[in-house]
Amino acid sequence: MIHGITIDGTDIRSTYNVILERGAYNTLIQWPDMKTVGGNDWQEMDGYEPDLSNPLLESKTVTLKFILKGSVADIDSFYQFLGSRPTHVFSFTGIGRSATLRLESMPSLQYARTFHLLHVRFAADIPLEGYTYAEPQSSLPEKRDYVIDGRPLSDYGIRVLQGTIGSVIKGADVKPLLIRKSSVISGAKYDENPTLNDADSSFSSDEFETIGGSFDGVAANWKRSKSRGTVTYKGRDITLKCLLKTSTPADAWRNYDALLYDLTKAASSSDPTLRGARQILIRALGKTFKCFYKTQRVEDFVCRDGLTWIQFNFTLTLFQEEGDVSFFLSTEDGGFVITEDGKIIPIIPGM
Repeated sequence: MIHGITIDGTDIRSTYNVILERGAYNTLIQWPDMKTVGGNDWQEMDGYEPDLSNPLLESKTVTLKFILKGSVADIDSFYQFLGSRPTHVFSFTGIGRSATLRLESMPSLQYARTFHLLHVRFAADIPLEGYTYAEPQSSLPEKRDYVIDGRPLSDYGIRVLQGTIGSVIKGADVKPLLIRKSSVISGAKYDENPTLNDADSSFSSDEFETIGGSFDGVAANWKRSKSRGTVTYKGRDITLKCLLKTSTPADAWRNYDALLYDLTKAASSSDPTLRGARQILIRALGKTFKCFYKTQRVEDFVCRDGLTWIQFNFTLTLFQEEGDVSFFLSTEDGGFVITEDGKIIPIIPGM
């Protein structure tokens, strides 16, 4: 289906004989990434200690794929129109969406006898431009398999798809200690016992042992960690595979934008560095994690006869766990396997 598009009020189909290629909306509706979150990554502690006192979104790149019909002169006219000013106001009337986009480049043109495919790269500099928050609404039955800040994703009209649980239960990467490599020895040497100069004797004898006043020919108050074999883990990312489906574009954008806003807003917190932290309950694990939004990608978008379908994946960084890990036998969609007498089946490590 061909949707109407105006740029600065100009109907580009009637004026320049230009339409958008199918799939061209994906980067337009895609959420911006979160700006890099600073913080502390303590070697001796699991996870990550982020500073989320002021969560901010990046600008994003939007690549639109235009199909043009006409001569080289017609293509040049469209080029000149796009380059007539730095930014343009786009109105995608068929999907009920608008955006202010800044022209960056026209990286490719596939020229044929009648139809030509032009890729144009824009920047969307203002995240949630002109947005006013509206509570999500959904006719979907509530499903509490994934709950963020007390609100299940089903409240946004979203179902979490198969393949998500594998991302959720995968293990975190190890925080490596010192690894030494040399051109004169084979392999590598992994230092399981960190050695340091305790110049002011501030390290406890319970944690470190004295190894002498000289180490590798360097005189100092050398001590070695007693924590041989200790393994700590990095914070980890999980990716939720989602489908949002509504009967009108307006319903879709209300819920879709509300989720991005709720994931990235700064809320009151007793710890000011965690104002932008979220809390996600993952039912299949029976536990809660502190997390923050990281990135999102649109996999498929359809808007036809009012029906709006957005399939997307969004990634959260988990940085703190609450409670002991409890594993239960579950189905691929995150529901528990329950016995006839109503009991959930636990998975016992080592069994």
